[in-house]
Parts: sequence; structure tokens; C-alpha cells
Amino acid sequence: MFRTTVARVRDAGPGVWRTATWWLLVVFQVVFAAGIGIGWLIARVPMRSYPIFVAETTVSTALASFLISAALLRRSSSRALAMGLAVGGAGLIALIGGLTWGLIFLPLSGVS
Repeated sequence: MFRTTVARVRDAGPGVWRTATWWLLVVFQVVFAAGIGIGWLIARVPMRSYPIFVAETTVSTALASFLISAALLRRSSSRALAMGLAVGGAGLIALIGGLTWGLIFLPLSGVS
């Protein structure tokens, strides 16, 4: 199953990549809003430090977007393939940005 999905992504035409690129701008905002919601839910539990809270929120949001992306990538439609690429890319951007901000910049700024 994984190899067929990778082959479909590799063989996708320029229309799929163009659609995924345009939808990434919208989907990232939805993923970011979901991250704020997940962070609000995680904040209900007492926490030890703010950087760990940011890391938990970021990883949870990325995991949810990767699962949605995997479900979309399995579908046969080229539009679903483009949306799966956009959701996966938005999750990856959120993961990289959130972990960088939460684990590098917050401790350097003295927030704990």
C-alpha cells in the first residue's frame, strides 16, 4: 500500500502539484487553528513547563494532520491526492515551526 501511494505521488502531474500548492495556503490556516484548539484542550491539564506544552501541542497537531493526509492519499481521485499533499505539507510546516519555536527559542528567551 505504501509503495503504491509513493508511486502515485511521484507520478502526479503538474496539475496535482499546482492544486496542492494553492490549497496549502488555506489548509495551513486550518491546521494552525486546529493546533490552537488542541493546545487549549491540553492546557486543561497541569503542565510543568511552557516549552513542553508547545511541543505536545505541535506534535499532536502534526500527527492528526498526517493521519488525515494518509487517508486522503489512499483515495483514487487526483483532487484528493492534491489535498492529501497539502494537509501533509501543512502538518510538516507546523511541526518544524512549532518545535523550533517551542524547544529552541523559548528556552533561549528565558521562558519556562
